Amino acid sequence: MLYPLDEAPDSSFCSSVVHFLLLISAPPSDRSEAPIPSTMEDVPPDPPPPTTPPDPPPRHPPQPTAQSALPTSVTHLAWNCRGSGGSLRSPTMNHLARLLVSTRAQVCFLSETRNASITNTSITNRFNYNDAFVVPAQGQSGGLWLLWNDEVDLNVMDHSHHFIFALCTNKSTSRQYGLVCLYGDPHHILTTSIWAQVLDFVVLNSNLPILCMGDLNELMHVKEKLGPTRADVNRINEFCALVK
Repeated sequence: MLYPLDEAPDSSFCSSVVHFLLLISAPPSDRSEAPIPSTMEDVPPDPPPPTTPPDPPPRHPPQPTAQSALPTSVTHLAWNCRGSGGSLRSPTMNHLARLLVSTRAQVCFLSETRNASITNTSITNRFNYNDAFVVPAQGQSGGLWLLWNDEVDLNVMDHSHHFIFALCTNKSTSRQYGLVCLYGDPHHILTTSIWAQVLDFVVLNSNLPILCMGDLNELMHVKEKLGPTRADVNRINEFCALVK
């Protein structure tokens, strides 16, 4: 039995196999040669060329591209501005305007505005946003602003001088979520009460994802504390227990 060269069992011993096959198929010297066919009809037809089997079907259906798989997101911006500068044309507010343009934020939360006179109408007109919610400062401390554009439906559910709770809906995806905008008590007098109210809001809307942003005035590790006073380990543990 002869094998074509391209179908030899192994290329490493292909030459020896072919040599062996030629030896066992070579005719003896004392035998007459095979007769030569007299007509073309006596010539056997050439064997058909080998066929290549079709490629197997893909094991998995084609996956969507990254662009089609990515959901439309909402950009949030939180900033402790440490004072609005007294007017909406101050350098701080001009910087905020540039931030809103560069980040294309649909929702923006400002803490520690230290202003009690600027209204939500003035804010929306200045920054060309759909609406705003203002918690006035107490003297020269505190003050919260929440701004959002027309890509988001936002309803403020509760507020204090340290937080704003809202329910939001991304209009492009109809995805609803809860929003906690927080300015933690820097003196830690009301910290326990603030987090208790945050937890109540989270439990009340446990069927929704919750986004928390702002200046929390909290630590997650003692190494984050700077200055001469030591970090409160108990307060750190209480805060870490709230973070999932």
